[in-house]
Amino acid sequence: MRQKFTVESVLECPNLPGLPTVAMEVISLTREEDVNLREVASRVELDPALTARVLRTVNSAYFGLGKPVASIQRGIGYMGFNALVSLILGFSLVDMTRRRQDHFDFVGFWRRSTTAAATARRIAMRIADRIPEHHELTDEAFAAGLLQDIGMLPLQAADPERFRNAEQLAGNDHRVLSGYEREAFGFDHATVGAALARRWRLPESIIESIAHHHDGKSTDHPFVSRISFLASEIASAMLGPNINQELERAARLADGLFNIDEDQFRVLIQEVTSDAEEVARFFDVEQVDLQRVVQEAEQTAMQLQIDNRRREKQLEEQRDALVEEMSVDGLTGIYNRRFFDDQLHERFEQARRFRGTLGLLMIDVDHFKSINDDHGHPVGDLVLKECAARMGQIMRRDDVLCRYGGEEFVVLLPGASKREIATVAERLRIRVEDEPFLLTLGDQAPIAVTISVGGALASPDQDSTEPCDLLHAADGALYQAKREGRNQSCFVVANRIRQQDAA
Repeated sequence: MRQKFTVESVLECPNLPGLPTVAMEVISLTREEDVNLREVASRVELDPALTARVLRTVNSAYFGLGKPVASIQRGIGYMGFNALVSLILGFSLVDMTRRRQDHFDFVGFWRRSTTAAATARRIAMRIADRIPEHHELTDEAFAAGLLQDIGMLPLQAADPERFRNAEQLAGNDHRVLSGYEREAFGFDHATVGAALARRWRLPESIIESIAHHHDGKSTDHPFVSRISFLASEIASAMLGPNINQELERAARLADGLFNIDEDQFRVLIQEVTSDAEEVARFFDVEQVDLQRVVQEAEQTAMQLQIDNRRREKQLEEQRDALVEEMSVDGLTGIYNRRFFDDQLHERFEQARRFRGTLGLLMIDVDHFKSINDDHGHPVGDLVLKECAARMGQIMRRDDVLCRYGGEEFVVLLPGASKREIATVAERLRIRVEDEPFLLTLGDQAPIAVTISVGGALASPDQDSTEPCDLLHAADGALYQAKREGRNQSCFVVANRIRQQDAA
């Protein structure tokens, strides 16, 4: 039967080594109300190796002292009790875990812990001026970051195989590990870590931050807990497999939690890549080159962005080509009826919005049925292609020439006046009639071709016309040109046609 655990039974596990006496005494002394700085220093000095490591750390560039300190008492006065306790705990725990021969990844554990500690301290330094009354925030944040995952050690010691299975299920994603721990043990490392910190009589703010470093929802100590939460997310991102996506998520959290904008977040990450290596050096922990990791991730993201832009451009070109293909008449190579219908409504609304005009010409190839009957449909197709080519030579820059259907063509003339519409209509008619069509099809003799043109003009902002009225007016004008003998152009004003119809 599978053993059931409680938080208490995990903490009482015989495989979990205890802290050195000096560490326990220092922690106990710092929790007293009338803590004596000299007495704390004297206890630390009972362990020469520990004293040397504390002094080496406090004198490092990380703490930025103006000049080196030679005594533990002065060092503690500078760094504060919380930082001292976290360092002593870190030194002791690293030494203990280094001697263990389990399958647990202690290097990865301390790599993440030191990264979280460096990150938490940098976040606290960035927001400390917003909460001036919280003078110990930076020290508390460092301790909270360093110890946030401490509960993993008792869980691993209590049942290495069960914990290893949870880790394997989580893969390299630390953010989902807690869920698999709860399935395996009934609780997670945050709960165990908070209980262990309470047993060690650590400050309540540290206990709360450990308990909530995966959600940041502590109400009693919100600042330290949220800092620890954000530090955990950033550490997971920087040491995880999806650094770019996870850092983007962490950046949004930083903005939401502390109003750290994108540029400030980028600077924060640069600072952490340097600090994490320094903190890892305090504890003789092998740290990855986070600066290189972040740079490579940025280069990958940049290349991905370039590739995405290239892909988007290709898709856009393909869409444009498809739209062009759907908008072009297959025979003549000019725009088709579908394109004309869209343009008619679009240009009409533009004219209405900007108080302009819109002209429309409807063109019919005269006696086209006879051309097909006398010469065959292939010749008729060539006639239509030549008509489109000749009329295209007459178009102004903004004019839109389309094949309307069969032997009919249309031209939209945005912003045209009555005179301009009449002029374009006549130029089109003359250009088609001017020279016989020399068709390259067998022994086909030149063919004389003419067109009839009907034109209409609308001023949408001045009258009540609609696109269909303009179309109807131009069609009526074309009918009149054909009725009066063909090979000529006629012109009307769209709103007059509508008034006549209403009458």
